[in-house]
Amino acid sequence: MPSKKTALANKPATLEKWIQDGDNRPELKPSGEMPIIRVTFEFPQDLHRQMKGKAGVEGWTLKEVMMSFAKQWVEGKIQPSITIKP
Repeated sequence: MPSKKTALANKPATLEKWIQDGDNRPELKPSGEMPIIRVTFEFPQDLHRQMKGKAGVEGWTLKEVMMSFAKQWVEGKIQPSITIKP
């Protein structure tokens, strides 16, 4: 299986090197969007299965659904309504 290239592959060796190379930050995409980062969330297996199934049935990817929720929450359009504790 080919290895994935991630931002972590380009991680500088030291803090000093990172500061020196400060001008080598990721460039904005042509559309003006910020670069995408990878985020890991932990969900109960049943909830993840339900989310992934519902997203697929509705023609969305789970990434698109989560990004939509995150944008709406940041913009103050939605608020979390329940707390799920593992």
